[in-house]
Amino acid sequence: MNTRLTMRQSQTLGMNQQQQQSLRLLQLSGQELEKTLIDEAERNPFLTIKDARTQRRANGPATSGDWLDSIAAPSMSLTAHLTAQADLLPSTDRAVAYALIGFIDDTGYLTEPPAQLADRLGLSHDAVLDMLHVVQSFEPTGVGARKLAECLLLQAVEAGEADDAMRALLDNLPLLAEGRLGKLARLCGVDDAALGELIRVLRCYDPKPGLVFSPADNGWLNPDIIVRASPQGWRIDLASGALPTVTVVKDATAVAAKCRNADDKNWLSNCANDARALVKAVAHRQRTLLSVATAILEHQQAFLNEGVAALRPLTMREIADELSVHESTVSRAVAGKSLSCPRGTFELRFFFASGVVQQDGEAASAATIKSLIKALIATETSAAILSDDALVERLRAQGYDIARRTVAKYRESVGLGNSSERRRANILRGATGQALRAA
Repeated sequence: MNTRLTMRQSQTLGMNQQQQQSLRLLQLSGQELEKTLIDEAERNPFLTIKDARTQRRANGPATSGDWLDSIAAPSMSLTAHLTAQADLLPSTDRAVAYALIGFIDDTGYLTEPPAQLADRLGLSHDAVLDMLHVVQSFEPTGVGARKLAECLLLQAVEAGEADDAMRALLDNLPLLAEGRLGKLARLCGVDDAALGELIRVLRCYDPKPGLVFSPADNGWLNPDIIVRASPQGWRIDLASGALPTVTVVKDATAVAAKCRNADDKNWLSNCANDARALVKAVAHRQRTLLSVATAILEHQQAFLNEGVAALRPLTMREIADELSVHESTVSRAVAGKSLSCPRGTFELRFFFASGVVQQDGEAASAATIKSLIKALIATETSAAILSDDALVERLRAQGYDIARRTVAKYRESVGLGNSSERRRANILRGATGQALRAA
């Protein structure tokens, strides 16, 4: 046996404790951050807090009415739920875990390929995959999957039901969608009865595990950003009173220094440092959120003036480049945040949309096309149902050169059936109306 001194080069994503705290606070929703601040104020004697609801009552009734205060705060978001689990990891792993969580959407799926994330984070592909497997072990089971089959497999493994037959079924989900059960049974190596039992088990799994944390389940959004019209244009502000005011007790360091007991003195000194770090982290979060929202609306001013039909294609990478921050920072900033403007309240993620190119070379967002399709279908009558080909022609007449399959995809994504389904629905509504009038 010999002793040797060797050198090895490796890549890591390192952050100090204050940076990790800033990232953690950034991706919390307003309600989650409020709870975090209240909890910290109860733990730390050098933090003072003035509750946001108390501030609102002191400032008089809000324009929307104080009845909002009686509504329970929304449950924890998926991002916050995953972040709380990542907080339990070793400090050397948290930064990568936070980055991955920033790219998990509301349904629970990873939105970027690991190889692409590795390039963006400056890490090896294996390092990102290793941490992805850790995140996939978080609750809810199935989170962090890259596709439906992987999401369902994670749940099958957790339930102890991932035998060869189940794995074969998950590898051939398109056959199940097509109803080709005979071929599927042969591939799974089971008879028809056993295949039926496999399918029954499969239907017990959740294809979108993240939605149990979706803000949409709460029925309303408490905005983080307020947009108002002013003589100088659109004014963008943080929601007043949305968060408690947190301050550090005056002369906290001096108070700690006067303590004679060494252990108590050390604890008080740490509390003073933690209090100052928290106040700075909250201020940094608010500045980042406001700068990201401002940059987004600089691109989407047409939406404010004209509505959803004027939304432009926009990516998080564009905003990140403009602000000279990492794309994951933008992803964290918009996660669970919403914006209130004269046109309603919208999640910040709503303003990031893929797009298509119009005939004049300008780009239009997918949301714009979807709104146009909905408007066209809303005008049809039972005697003149628009086929997808007809929708393509109507859109081309408005300057949008879109393939038929794209129109079908957008139509389905907004919950509208094909022409045959809509025709049957119209006939059914007509028959129901006649029956009611006759009664």
